[in-house]
Amino acid sequence: MKIKIHPLFWVLVAITIIFGDGISLLWTFLAVFCHETGHILVARTRGYLMKSMVLMPYGAVMSGRESFDDTSSVLIGLAGPVTNLILALVTLGVWWIFPSCYLVTRPFFHANLSLAFFNLLPASPLDGARVMMGLSKNKLRALRGLKIVGIVISILFLCLFILSCFYGVNFSLVTVSIFLFYGAVMDNSAEHYVSVFSPVSKDYDLGVERRHVVVSKDMPLQRLLRFTGRNNLVTFEVLDTDVRFDEGELKDMALTHKLSTPVGEILFQKDKRK
Repeated sequence: MKIKIHPLFWVLVAITIIFGDGISLLWTFLAVFCHETGHILVARTRGYLMKSMVLMPYGAVMSGRESFDDTSSVLIGLAGPVTNLILALVTLGVWWIFPSCYLVTRPFFHANLSLAFFNLLPASPLDGARVMMGLSKNKLRALRGLKIVGIVISILFLCLFILSCFYGVNFSLVTVSIFLFYGAVMDNSAEHYVSVFSPVSKDYDLGVERRHVVVSKDMPLQRLLRFTGRNNLVTFEVLDTDVRFDEGELKDMALTHKLSTPVGEILFQKDKRK
């Protein structure tokens, strides 16, 4: 996976260091890391691998053009904010058990809440836009609308920054404004996620290992996807049968059935059609 750091991220780093808030930056970076890990783990269960990530001040920009199915788009979009909300609740629990940790972990709590609610805004390029895209029937119209909302909210944050100049300058506001405007206006055509079935998901330069995996009839398709990856090419065998299938056939099953469907049920349906 390629990880790129956008110049705006370094701007946020410089601002926090100049104003002596380096500890909060470390907690924020940890919250962002957990946020993106949530996206990656849920994407993996849905059959997608993260190909690249561009680290921005308040998360990593996700392109508006990955070929997610609608359900995956919603689940992957919600995964990051939900992860942050869970971590915020865990932090509250730690405070209840160990009150002395409050001052040290307070920035982590605030960072998680900020990331969660900010990213749930229905504006491109935030996670809320990913969720809305999954729920929308007209993708192109939805994408245009979400970009407009992103621009409007970026202008709002810029106005708040200007107002803050009269009461105590808050440079985070202008950083957020630039982040949203950049994400909404720039053409993010490069896909950051790729299907595990895509040929480009295999890392043939480093070598790909052939694997043979035996599964039961009760195993759902979603769990089968976990055996696939960049470094292996898998053939599956169903226990107590003579049925074998490769990743290409698994892809066909995943496209025509819910990922929660047991492989045995699919085989039974095939036998009935015969």
